[in-house]
Amino acid sequence: MPRQLLTFYAYIGHRNSKIPIITVDHYPNDWPELKQMLIEAMLKAFTEYGTTEALWSLEGHRSGKAKVWKPKIGTYILKPFNPKRSVEAYLHAVFNPITCETTIKQATFNWPHSEMVYDYMACEKNIRYKIPPVTPKTFKRFIDNPQAILEEPLTIRYPDYSGKIKTNYNKEPKQYQTSHPRTYVPWGESLREQS
Repeated sequence: MPRQLLTFYAYIGHRNSKIPIITVDHYPNDWPELKQMLIEAMLKAFTEYGTTEALWSLEGHRSGKAKVWKPKIGTYILKPFNPKRSVEAYLHAVFNPITCETTIKQATFNWPHSEMVYDYMACEKNIRYKIPPVTPKTFKRFIDNPQAILEEPLTIRYPDYSGKIKTNYNKEPKQYQTSHPRTYVPWGESLREQS
């Protein structure tokens, strides 16, 4: 089985166009191997182009036979498309020329290599695992959030911004007048006041 060729591209060219830096013959097995490859690529980018910070994409080369079905522009009709490369990872690296150290600030992986995120978080960020919070950050409905129900801001309870409670059940009936205080007369005549 032939090995997959992968290339590290750095977005450091004119108007952030990507420049191929190094090509490897296999996808790294774990995070330390990928980090070592990225350090070599960052050192080569610094010596050849003088850049100390770059966005990187690790892209795998595909054969001409592999095709992807994607919609045609402006329609939903699927057409075969032949991509020459598939993006395997996006990385953001910073090189310090004084100490010759490379720091990887961010790493995003394609879904077949998503398990490498845990290695990256454990080695670089010192986060072994993440426990999801008991209370979610956002709620789908207002009634799902017990704290918001207990707080009840004034704008929700009283639309007229008053502090007085106005419910539908204890309203006092309005006093309607049977006669109008003014009577209007035809055009040009004076107005007669009622007492």
